[in-house]
Amino acid sequence: MSEVTMDEITANKYLLVKDGKELKMSSTAVNITPSAERFDMKPCVLSREKFTSDFTLTVNVHNVNKWRIGVVTGSAKRHGFTMMHPRNSYWVVEWNRHELVAHDDKEIAIQNDFVQKLTMRLDSINRKLTFDSEKKDNVYTFDNMYFSESLYILFSTTDENNPLTII
Repeated sequence: MSEVTMDEITANKYLLVKDGKELKMSSTAVNITPSAERFDMKPCVLSREKFTSDFTLTVNVHNVNKWRIGVVTGSAKRHGFTMMHPRNSYWVVEWNRHELVAHDDKEIAIQNDFVQKLTMRLDSINRKLTFDSEKKDNVYTFDNMYFSESLYILFSTTDENNPLTII
């Protein structure tokens, strides 16, 4: 397992990061200075750590009603409207309150079962990003990833009550 913390400098103004490990949405904006690193429209935050080699990370999403987890390149667009797809340097899965969806070249509905814990693994040699559920079932794999720069882990939620938590 890799040591990962959330970077508050990249957090959207409506996100609350606690101890670098927990993430919740707030109904009111935090008074922060806009920056090039910060997401301005999407409720996202990135990891402080960047990765060019393999990593494993587990996130507790139990009872979180809407979330996204994945990786993004450091140069990927963070301002304005951006589709979270590999062609925009985003490799992301999302629970949208009804189903788990992979944001691949097109959105792919994966399953209707609620995942409580999600483990994400980067295999940099084979250029794969794999997501597994707490039952060790493969949820989705992004194959043939192309990236020529470091990757950051992306976290997102719109839940004001239940935190998304790095384990």
